[in-house]
Amino acid sequence: MIQCDSVHLLCASRRDSFLPAVVFVGLNELHVRRADMDERGDSMTDTGPLVKLKDAMKKIKKDITAMDLRIGTVAHNLLHIKLAEQSSKENKRGADNSDDED
Repeated sequence: MIQCDSVHLLCASRRDSFLPAVVFVGLNELHVRRADMDERGDSMTDTGPLVKLKDAMKKIKKDITAMDLRIGTVAHNLLHIKLAEQSSKENKRGADNSDDED
């Protein structure tokens, strides 16, 4: 019985010597996890990236509108030049035909 009591006391003392280290590791892990969760929560509620994305989308839409306008202007000018060339060719043909009639 005395031997059992001494073994029990020895085991209890070893357990008690490890207990503060386990508690410290557990508390440290808890603080790390809590800090990680707080950081994630802050990043989820941060609207800065969303605002930047919306501003970028507005800028892209404005650029697209400006490019559409420029494309329309160039297409109009090309059509005008093409029509002018066709009319000058028709005038040449008409002038050539009138010379042949004389």
